[in-house]
Amino acid sequence: MSDILKQILQRKREEVDQRQRDTPTAVLEARARAAEPARGFARALQARVDAGQAAVIAEVKRASPSKGVIRASFDPPSIARSYAEAGAACLSVLTDQEFFQGSDVDLQQVRAACALPVLRKDFIVDPYQVFEARALGADCVLLIVAALDDRELIALCNQAGALGMDVLVEVHDLDELERALQTDCALIGVNNRDLRTFEVSLDTTLALQALVPTDRILVTESGIATMEDVARMRSAGVDAFLVGERFMRAPDPGYALRELFALQPAQIADAPVQTHAHALDDADGIVTAAVAPAMPTDLVAAASVAVPPVAAPIVPARASVAPPSGSSDGVLGVAHASEPRASDPDDAAAAQQTVVFDFDHTLYDGDSGTHLFRWLIVRAWWRRLLALLVAPVAAPMIVFLPTRRTGISTFVWVGTVGVHRRRDLDVLIERYVAGNIKQLKSRLLPIALDVLHQHRQRGDRIVVATGAPPELARAILAFAAHEDVPVLGTVVGPKFGGVGAKRHCHHEEKVRMLREQGYREIAIAYSDSSADLPLLRAARKPVVVNPKPNTVQWFRRVLPPNTPILNWGCIDRAGAPVAPAAEAEPAPEPAPAQR
Repeated sequence: MSDILKQILQRKREEVDQRQRDTPTAVLEARARAAEPARGFARALQARVDAGQAAVIAEVKRASPSKGVIRASFDPPSIARSYAEAGAACLSVLTDQEFFQGSDVDLQQVRAACALPVLRKDFIVDPYQVFEARALGADCVLLIVAALDDRELIALCNQAGALGMDVLVEVHDLDELERALQTDCALIGVNNRDLRTFEVSLDTTLALQALVPTDRILVTESGIATMEDVARMRSAGVDAFLVGERFMRAPDPGYALRELFALQPAQIADAPVQTHAHALDDADGIVTAAVAPAMPTDLVAAASVAVPPVAAPIVPARASVAPPSGSSDGVLGVAHASEPRASDPDDAAAAQQTVVFDFDHTLYDGDSGTHLFRWLIVRAWWRRLLALLVAPVAAPMIVFLPTRRTGISTFVWVGTVGVHRRRDLDVLIERYVAGNIKQLKSRLLPIALDVLHQHRQRGDRIVVATGAPPELARAILAFAAHEDVPVLGTVVGPKFGGVGAKRHCHHEEKVRMLREQGYREIAIAYSDSSADLPLLRAARKPVVVNPKPNTVQWFRRVLPPNTPILNWGCIDRAGAPVAPAAEAEPAPEPAPAQR
């Protein structure tokens, strides 16, 4: 959580305490239940989307913490009427006073000035504020996932629903989205701002879009500044927008709205891609804690900038799957490197293209990190006892995605408590590998190693990116003479007397780490994991290998058509089976003896 968000939330709790002393909760609840019915915020957005129109939530705000006063001549009722006349679907009003110079009166005036549904945009951390929002006339409230734990989030969503209000649940990355989807709220807002860098990128919305179920409305927040931005979102299927500062800085906010959203869907399908690295809407961004980074998607490949040809992913020549209908690039049938390739016109362009391999369930049959840390725990009786003591709390956390990392980290700590330096962990990894050579070698997948070998022979730039410690994958790959392949993995360091992850090579962070090491243009990516969706989308040719059976249809839905989904020898995993090279081309029958 960012420092500014912590500061705001702490001040907000103090403010709630003071308001409760002034107006008891029971009194406020009675006012909320006596308020006129809510106007149907989500329903208004859905009606616009169903009509093929952009559903715009236009924001009313005076100032922001970093920009100061944005609109000196601030008249909420006239702004609201301007928005309504320009075709806004809904309105959003900042009511935080200390940081955004908003007020409850602003919301009341806006709602009284027009018939549009109104969102109360504030930092809601307490049930008191939900009653307060309804009593003020709000039709919807904003809940920021980063500011709430799961129990608070679900309870506040349920409370708002019971009062007849909708909820816009704001998320910034995959973990927060998974938490948001545990609620029944129809509106999912994706904020495009990274508070660590203040960079704004619409790729944040596009990276999460496919994971939002079709029965929810996805609202993109921050960074919508030009008609090209609107075009890019709408051509990708994102039709709901929350825009603030862009309108507030215009002399006529309503005119700015009409100008920005003037294009119809049929006119904008081929609009170019554009990314903005400047802060456009502080209110949208300041409420974030950990914004997803700018992530390339398959749309980037469709930009007007020419890209070099990409060599096809390699699988054994006799893969027991057929190429997709209409495919002519040999995605599922590239010849072995030992076969002649001089006539391939793409060879020169394909040289030195970056190819990324995940490690677990891609090159290695299983979860290498789990196997390592299990060994670290069972090596001492007191560690086994400690693991048993924490298991009732930590084990259930692993089952649920939002708390999985915390649960895993707990057992990692049990296995490493007393290990204070990274090099000490490296020594333990060497001992583990040396003592389990036979088992580890047997888990390396021959088909995967054959594909990796062929890419190396072809001259591609290979890198392995794993969620495990990189030293572990590097040591295991040494069994197959690939110890010189670069490996990126989770960065570990001292933590609470043991070792913990300082930087987890996972999801968007994996792509960021690859970029930082110079792997910016990814030609081909191989992975089994849904958590690697950003990596697969960053690659011009993604290949799914050894996926869990229940993720196959999901991969087909979120990745480009005809993306290969293969099985490289994991018997408990899905994907089209691929025969090992030795089995793919059996030796010819001996010729009959001549008489």
